[in-house]
Amino acid sequence: MLYSIRTHGVGILTPVMKQLYKFLRKQISNFCRNFLLDDTIKNMLLKQSKRFNRDKEKFQGKYPYKWAIELAQNLRALAEGENYLETIRKRITQMGNTLGFVRMIKNASLKDNQNLLKYLPSLLETYTFESVANDLAIGGETLESVKMFDAAVNLMQKQGEDANDFMRKMVVSNEGFTDANDNMLPLKNFFTLIPAVTTSQIDHVVIGRNKLKQNNNKEAFISDDGFALGVAFLLKIFGIDE
Repeated sequence: MLYSIRTHGVGILTPVMKQLYKFLRKQISNFCRNFLLDDTIKNMLLKQSKRFNRDKEKFQGKYPYKWAIELAQNLRALAEGENYLETIRKRITQMGNTLGFVRMIKNASLKDNQNLLKYLPSLLETYTFESVANDLAIGGETLESVKMFDAAVNLMQKQGEDANDFMRKMVVSNEGFTDANDNMLPLKNFFTLIPAVTTSQIDHVVIGRNKLKQNNNKEAFISDDGFALGVAFLLKIFGIDE
């Protein structure tokens, strides 16, 4: 990733981020339309939300484990030949992994930026050669060269700021997803789905770790933070992170 940015330049970052934003937006829309706004699943989550809000003081705000298992079983049995619970887990993980890719680009961009900035003295943060050239009445091609140098320095300084902004822009640009119209209000019940899908994620991770014991198993893995990142992202854009 770092070497790609060095080869092609930071100009590739803006179009890449635009494509990732479009891809993520499409993932969110498909996830909501096919699952959260499906009448059967929507009614399941509405029931869970009313149930939890009614008894949350009794449970001290902690969602009961037996409810999660019950909902997980209902989602698995929802359609013959398809495990809806596993499909939902995969969709959330895909969104999280998309954000993870954004994070990788951010880190690579910051690393590239740091490698360049170490050659620039700190005085260039407030100092421009164009102002000196104007004071000395320097013009022509020399002045144009000075301006290009100042612009290059400014671009390198700005690259670090832009990279830190990638993740924030992905979140801010998708916030208020449930505010579009009343039809989106059922998305507020997404939180009741998390405990059930988390049980599926735990099973997934355990299976991946157990495969480490098998020789040359390419499907083995230690961890996968795409699910956790996807959950945090959806809670934020649905406005229910608190």
